Amino acid sequence: MQSTNSVPVVFFNNDTKERFEKLLTEKTDAKYKEKLELYPLRPPFQDFALVVTDSKVNEKKILKKLPKDFCCDESTISGRNAYVFSSNKLAEKGNSKIAFSGFCKYNNDILIGSKEIHNVDDPEELAEIIGNFTFLAKKENDFIIGRDYFSTSSIYYFNTPELTVVSNEYHFLLILLAELKDDLEIDDDVAIANLCFCNGQLFEQHISAKLEVKGVRQLPIEKYILIKDGKFELKDTSLSDLMNKEFDINNYEALLKQAANEIMDNIELAYNSKKFKTVLVDVTGGTDSRVVFSGATNIDDRDNKIQIHTKDDKRTNDVTVAIPLNNLYKYKYDVVPENVEMEQAENGQKILRSLNIGTYYYIKRFIPWRTRLIL
Repeated sequence: MQSTNSVPVVFFNNDTKERFEKLLTEKTDAKYKEKLELYPLRPPFQDFALVVTDSKVNEKKILKKLPKDFCCDESTISGRNAYVFSSNKLAEKGNSKIAFSGFCKYNNDILIGSKEIHNVDDPEELAEIIGNFTFLAKKENDFIIGRDYFSTSSIYYFNTPELTVVSNEYHFLLILLAELKDDLEIDDDVAIANLCFCNGQLFEQHISAKLEVKGVRQLPIEKYILIKDGKFELKDTSLSDLMNKEFDINNYEALLKQAANEIMDNIELAYNSKKFKTVLVDVTGGTDSRVVFSGATNIDDRDNKIQIHTKDDKRTNDVTVAIPLNNLYKYKYDVVPENVEMEQAENGQKILRSLNIGTYYYIKRFIPWRTRLIL
């Protein structure tokens, strides 16, 4: 193993050093404010947010701040006012109302979006199910908010005795907080820590549960939210026991085999589902896509469903890897037609910033030494 130190390619001369030090000490009263529109999630995903408060909320005023077609479901729980803002109307299942964003594996089937969530017997089960989703369920006077078992998706919340706001989108939550509170503050420690990363968040996630706005937190991976009798609680999923379980190295190979079998079960479930005429398998530079490709090669493609999707990427040489690899298996290449919506560069950046707030790094760099935090 060899360790080397990085070599600076930019450095100060006396002139630039003086100018930089002057910049650090200058004070300005100038304020910059940019309006960043909320970009709604695409189906089968949807935006949702819950507001629980002792006072009344002007939902019509809030809806004007949101994209068109957003709606509000108002109710009362234990004498408190509850408002669910969402990009789609809540689905109904018995005495429950549900917002479901994403897809999940349930009873040997794949459920996609809110239209199929009525197949779930009890919404509380969702916190123990694998997939890529977030959910909000109102059962009588209780609210349950959570996400898939492995926390592929995120939930954000702000909670005080007077006001609780929970959302599956950080940008959505910030818009609501800005309307409901006058005294929001930046958490300097969190903001500075995030600014220390040049390209992306550590593991593409925040390094703590705290976010840049004081009081806003990201839901821990082993928790879900229960609002019972109007009171906010964090409850454990079964993942909490697993995380606290002592690791036995003697079981490592057995656990590895169990994980491989679970991956194969999921791939076979997708392949055998009658909902999909074609199964696209990425062959890209990511380890996850190559694991899925390896699993797909263990399936007898009797229905000729599998097609390979790849693209030229100079960083990972995807096509260079994909072509010789697929020459061994002779799968067809992706010929599924798709509609591409072109956006101007500025609009495209705003969309990415809206969607990535709270997960990916979202400092917009314009020129050296000048950055601004977009909230």
